[in-house]
Amino acid sequence: MDPPATRNVVQLATPPSTDLETFGSIGPVVYAFAPGRLTRAEIQLDLPPAYTTTVWATKMIPVARAALLGEDQCRYGRSQVPQTCTAEAEDGLALALLDRPLADYRRQFVQAGLPELALKPAALADARGFEFTAENGGTVTSYGFYPAGERVLLVTLRGSANSVRNDPDIDRVLASLQLPAPE
Repeated sequence: MDPPATRNVVQLATPPSTDLETFGSIGPVVYAFAPGRLTRAEIQLDLPPAYTTTVWATKMIPVARAALLGEDQCRYGRSQVPQTCTAEAEDGLALALLDRPLADYRRQFVQAGLPELALKPAALADARGFEFTAENGGTVTSYGFYPAGERVLLVTLRGSANSVRNDPDIDRVLASLQLPAPE
C-alpha cells in the first residue's frame, strides 16, 4: 500500500514586508516608494506665489491616513472641527512637472514682492533649484523647484509643524528620485 499523499506546504518565516519598493514615474522623473507604507493619489495643486494656477500632481500619503479619505474624521492645521479627509489636505509629498523654465518660476515670486532671501537655494538628486516655504493655519508647505530635462520638477512637502520632513518613508522617496539632466 502506498503512503498517503502529502502536500508540500511552504511556510513563510516572516510576514511579507511593507518595505518592498516599487517604481513610479512622472514623465522622465523616476522614483521608488513602498506601496505598503505610502499610497499615491492624483491631486490638483495650487502653485505659489499667487495660488491661482493649478497643476496635476502625484501625492504620496501614509497608508493609514489614505484609508480615511472621504471620511468626516480629519482635523487639518489648527482646526478642532472634524472635516472630510482629502488627499489635497493630507500631510505628504507631491510631485508635479511644470512646463516653463526654472527662471520663470523664480521671477514670479520676485514680481509678487517676495524678497530674494525667501527663495532658498536647494538641491535634489544633483539638480540645483530653489525652495519656498509657506505657513497657513498651522500647516507648513515647502515648494521646491528643480530643473528636470526641458521641464521643472515641483516637489511639495506638506505637514503640520514640518512632520513630513521627519518621515523616513518620504525621505526614501526623495533619496530615490532620478531627474534627467537640464537641457
